[in-house]
Amino acid sequence: MSVPTIDPSSIGSWEDAFQHPIPQVRQLERQLRADLASNKEKLRGLVGESYRDLLQTAERIIDMDLSAQDVEAHLGDASRNCNSRLLERKARNLRTFNDMMDQRGIYSFLGPAADREKYTFAAQLSVLQACPSVISWLLHRDQGTACLLAAKVFVISRLLLKSLSEKSSLPLLSALGSQCSTLRPILLQHVDTLLSSSTLTNHVLVSTLTAFSVLKTSSPAEVLRHFLYIRSTALSSVLTSNTPDSILKAIRLLNKTISDADAIFPGKLSDALVALKAKSLLQDTDVLAVPELGLDINARWLPDDIRGYIPWVRHDDLETTRVQEQVRTWADKEISKLNDSLQATLDTMSDLSSIVKLRSGLLSLWRTGAQLRRKFQTGDNTSENFRGIVMLRVVAVTKSVAEDLQEVAEKASSLLPEADHEPEDSTSLWPSNPLPIDLTAGALSFRTTISNRVHGRSPLVLSFLTSYNTWLARISTTASILRDLRTASIPPEAAEDEDFEAEEERLQAGSEDSLIAERELSAALDGVYHLLERAISDFVTSTPPPTCSRAVFLLRITRQIRSTPPKRAGDEAPLLSLSWFGVDAIPTLHSSITADVAAAPLQTAASLFKRRKWEAAVPSRRLWEGSSPPTGEEGGGGREGSEDLPTQPSPLVFRFLHELVSQMRAAGEDVWTPAAIKSIKADATNGIWSALEEALQEREFLPDEAAREGREDADQGKQKGIISRDWTLQLLFDCLYLDEALHRKRRRGSSNGSSVASLVGKVDSLNLDEELRIRLEGAASEYWKRTCLLFALLS
Repeated sequence: MSVPTIDPSSIGSWEDAFQHPIPQVRQLERQLRADLASNKEKLRGLVGESYRDLLQTAERIIDMDLSAQDVEAHLGDASRNCNSRLLERKARNLRTFNDMMDQRGIYSFLGPAADREKYTFAAQLSVLQACPSVISWLLHRDQGTACLLAAKVFVISRLLLKSLSEKSSLPLLSALGSQCSTLRPILLQHVDTLLSSSTLTNHVLVSTLTAFSVLKTSSPAEVLRHFLYIRSTALSSVLTSNTPDSILKAIRLLNKTISDADAIFPGKLSDALVALKAKSLLQDTDVLAVPELGLDINARWLPDDIRGYIPWVRHDDLETTRVQEQVRTWADKEISKLNDSLQATLDTMSDLSSIVKLRSGLLSLWRTGAQLRRKFQTGDNTSENFRGIVMLRVVAVTKSVAEDLQEVAEKASSLLPEADHEPEDSTSLWPSNPLPIDLTAGALSFRTTISNRVHGRSPLVLSFLTSYNTWLARISTTASILRDLRTASIPPEAAEDEDFEAEEERLQAGSEDSLIAERELSAALDGVYHLLERAISDFVTSTPPPTCSRAVFLLRITRQIRSTPPKRAGDEAPLLSLSWFGVDAIPTLHSSITADVAAAPLQTAASLFKRRKWEAAVPSRRLWEGSSPPTGEEGGGGREGSEDLPTQPSPLVFRFLHELVSQMRAAGEDVWTPAAIKSIKADATNGIWSALEEALQEREFLPDEAAREGREDADQGKQKGIISRDWTLQLLFDCLYLDEALHRKRRRGSSNGSSVASLVGKVDSLNLDEELRIRLEGAASEYWKRTCLLFALLS
């Protein structure tokens, strides 16, 4: 049976979709995925069609901009030529010249040859004198639009200087020759400065290259060679600073160079050179429009060879294949230089965010010129080389950040001796001096103090945690940066040229690099945490063994490290599981702490056991409960009624447990985890029973049939080396009570595995029946229930 479909338009949110059965929800998912794929393909088609239209529109906008610049230039020239003062001066000079000609009866070409030669000389000299100032004026603040005109004026000045030098040796000509010699390197330097810029439009760049060709009489092949040389020098200059900005600037310049070479050589440059040779320089409208030269008057007096001079420049010695070959060779060399500079730049960088930002900009800018570089067959694997170089540095910096955990280990080592001088109540909730209670800001300070004391964060531990948390924050930031590699941002100029394929390639590369970097970070963290654990283990197993205070400090920092693994910012999942950390060291630390804590109470208990008068009456005998048994025939079968039994342990037991708990509290209440409690109970059980065995070693339990006589003799001090029946019962009660406090895993009704089993074996001669033992067990257990809160750390 077919499953009814869900209308997507009827669903307002994702929760509404899951109100339907699961099969319908799955069918809706497949339908939405199919619609999404279809819309994506349609969008690709629309964008592909619109992309070509956008390119054509952009080209038309560029042409319109160039045309507008030409109009502005022409309007500027017309404005200068329409200057009223300039026109008045020209008119005045013309009237003066005509008056002079009328007075002498000479006009135009009808005068004597000597006068004509004089006017020719004067006109050449006038134009020549104006050329240096015109060139300087054109070069002042020139952005490439006047460079070709300056070159043409320079060629005219050189022709005039040569012509005049052949006819005269005036000192003025020598000075003008020096000026022209100085102007040529200035012009060439200006051309090189323009060529090294990556902001010139193709129109201005063609004009500048044409100016170079005019100045050097260079063919297109030589012009291309010089252009690539200048761009290579510019790239080297940019890369000398070894900064991220210089790397990105160099890539922009490299891409622009390849784009310019593809657009200009050989077509546009050849056309510009052909246009240059279409007419003489003195017929060039731009040259004629320079008012300072006065060519409207002086041109007629110039020699014919100068008026008809056309620059001879070869324009057809460069082919497309040769351009591609030269550009490919140049690009490969510059890319190798870029690789070296990138490596040098990364070696100086230690901030991971800056490195990732450089990677993003570098790869994005490199992809913008990928299509053009494929045309020249250059830099095919450069993107992978860049990624490899950058990721090696990313991994190195990541490992360096992780290895800074060694500083945390050094911090722990430096704080370890101070643990011997730390106050005992530094983690107590009830210190001798009351805790400061600051209830401002939601009592944050007070709550923090309570939390620190409950969790054992003493001032010494807090000092360690400051160093450790600082390192954790760096690791968190590092992990977040590595995760952001998957969706790294790109420069605006690269985003404009990025298409769907480039975006998918960028995201794929980011995911791969992020995965590699995160894997390296995890491996580095695992390694440094193992080193830290080894350092702590060395402290634990050092000779001599650490004191109790040092062991407590090591236990606390180990616990803090285990409970605060490194995490990524905003993510609760740890980067590394630390369940293994300190597993071997913690039991050793527990043993060291418990041995020190139990030593003094056990020593006191052993001393009291030795001084106890076992043959005397039990001081607390009057507090026993039950009725005395009737006196019957000796050797009779059993006892009638119930015998008095102890109801509370002896003072020695209370003192031992009180001192033990006090020592535990002095070591720090946070230390006593279930594992630590188990350890100290084991030490206390073994120690107290060893002390008891030593005290009972040379004594005998008084037999049951001699109980009454032995008690009387013991009261009179006649009998030594024995333990009376009353002390035996009290001792059994004490051991059962201690067994409740220190050995709670014993099965009810059985004393296997406890000190009671050994004690019962020693007093078998007393013929204690099972009912009596059960009563003692019950009384000890009941009394422990009533008093266990006095020794809460043990319960």
